[in-house]
Amino acid sequence: MPIKVLIPALLSIILQYCLVVLIYYFLFRIIKMLYLELKADPSPALSFQPAGLPPQRASLLVLDSGSSNLQAFRYYIGETMTVGRNSSNDLIIDDGFVSYDHACISQYKAGYWLTDLNSTNRTYLNGQLVADEVALHHGDIIKIGTVTFKFER
Repeated sequence: MPIKVLIPALLSIILQYCLVVLIYYFLFRIIKMLYLELKADPSPALSFQPAGLPPQRASLLVLDSGSSNLQAFRYYIGETMTVGRNSSNDLIIDDGFVSYDHACISQYKAGYWLTDLNSTNRTYLNGQLVADEVALHHGDIIKIGTVTFKFER
């Protein structure tokens, strides 16, 4: 009779220890996965953002307004931003060297892209003529007419 009672009791103790070991192994794997994920690619959602400020977005900072009277010194870029003299543009530059529909900045492919819209006086990026769609990087200098912008992201 003692063997019939001893075997289930022993089996119960072994299963309890196995369960405790599995729980600790599970916790170890979760902590390791979190550590590796945070170490490899910190999420922007976890970065410090002071309360009351808008989230960091791409923008154009006016470096030189030339002969134009612009409304602001910084223009935030949404999914797209059109630039020109036409009142339907997002950024209106009242300058004779700027076409009615001069350029467009679009966000896709995980970045921002600048396109010249066949303007008369062309668009320049870092002193180079923009012939095709080009990717924008933080610190790029964009010249449209007599106005110079700095792209910030």
